[in-house]
Amino acid sequence: MLNVISSNGLTNESILFGGVRTFLDLRGVSDLLHRILSIFASTSIMEWVAFSFGTLYVIFMAWERTFAWVCALISSLAYVYVCFTTDLFLESILQLFYAVMGIYGWITWSKRSSEEWIPIHWRLKNHMVFLLIGVVLSFVVGLFFDLRTAQVNPYMDAGITIFSLTATFLSVKKVVENWYYWLVIDAFSFYLYGAQGLYVSALLFLIYMVFSVVGLVKWRGRMENEFKI
Repeated sequence: MLNVISSNGLTNESILFGGVRTFLDLRGVSDLLHRILSIFASTSIMEWVAFSFGTLYVIFMAWERTFAWVCALISSLAYVYVCFTTDLFLESILQLFYAVMGIYGWITWSKRSSEEWIPIHWRLKNHMVFLLIGVVLSFVVGLFFDLRTAQVNPYMDAGITIFSLTATFLSVKKVVENWYYWLVIDAFSFYLYGAQGLYVSALLFLIYMVFSVVGLVKWRGRMENEFKI
């Protein structure tokens, strides 16, 4: 069979296989889009509520806006239900704590304007104490849930829970280093939620990671400008 060469130097065979590859590539993209749309369609309304207000929370927090805590409260209450129905019991407890801290953070930040309240820096030894206590508590809590419940990834979830309490406390007090905690916590949370099929929530933690960097840069820049570090 003759292999006719076209005017641009391509043979019929190369054109044919090129067309097949293009078709398969397009089909692969179509399948991927279909899977993404299926994930979005199967996501519960409560998870979408948690996702939406969670995104608003981290954006407002990076810009030091008090309304961030209201968004945190709404997102956390929605996640209490989402986490409990997917066997992430420690996360449900954590989200209850977030809801309480949302109220506390809103009250605390409302008493002082963001212009007057400058982010602060904590010494390394303070963080070392928090880290040591956090690791010990994470192991103890993880062991308990591992032995007594059907908790998924108990030790990882325990670590996320304990250190999230620490990071939230630092956020309320406007300690700049809170953003470092959140970067690590969000990375583990991305895996944990994705493993449970909560893909929209996993996406939220990727967004959190991006805005954690934004928040760190903005808070640290404001602190350095004020104190001339």
